[in-house]
Amino acid sequence: MSFRWIKPYMPGTLYGRAILILLLPVISVLLVVSVVFVQRHFDGVTSQMTNSVSRELRLMLESGLTAEELATSQMARTLQISVERVALEDVPEADFWRWYDFTGAIVVREMRRFVPRLLSVQLPDDRIVELYFFQEDGPLRMSFDRRRASASNPHQLLVNMVVFAALMTVIAYFYLRNQLRPITRLAQLQPRERRAQIMAYPGKHERALFDLTLNPVAHLKECPARGLHFHGARRAIGQMP
Repeated sequence: MSFRWIKPYMPGTLYGRAILILLLPVISVLLVVSVVFVQRHFDGVTSQMTNSVSRELRLMLESGLTAEELATSQMARTLQISVERVALEDVPEADFWRWYDFTGAIVVREMRRFVPRLLSVQLPDDRIVELYFFQEDGPLRMSFDRRRASASNPHQLLVNMVVFAALMTVIAYFYLRNQLRPITRLAQLQPRERRAQIMAYPGKHERALFDLTLNPVAHLKECPARGLHFHGARRAIGQMP
């Protein structure tokens, strides 16, 4: 299988390819971890917590008590679920959750699945869940703590993962840039130059770069004060393109 079609879209510079090599594994790991986290945490954990709360709601609805009796019953205080009667016009027509609420859609889905006579599910914030039920003597509203239906602040892991991945990527980029700087300096040597060129490297050391068409031994004899060694010069020249 040929991948030549993708070559025009790839970076052509040395720094561009180095950044691609650095970023591609990081982004791949972030995507895999995010998908697994969303599937296992958002879907699995939220479904289990919502299923547990739905059993308590069904227990209260099937108790045969009126809204006033449920509101003052020991069962409501033990389960920490508030109950009150509402007017029919106060019942929302559609379910509501914020667009960035990752677990809101799962809570609504599981409540619709397990709780009977449910008219509407309202998730206005991260603190409370409001459920509206149909009763023969009028609509009923039950509310309880949101933390009982889904994990609190579920986005924190994703935020921390993205922030620290970006931080480590920036650190690795600066380190990689320092490693590539000598290679780019070697590439600046023009083949048409017929004389040795002294290029300053970061730090206290200097190295002489010679054209491949010249004899490195002759240049070493001409500039012994540079402190250059023959074997080091051969290695430097052998690594040049």
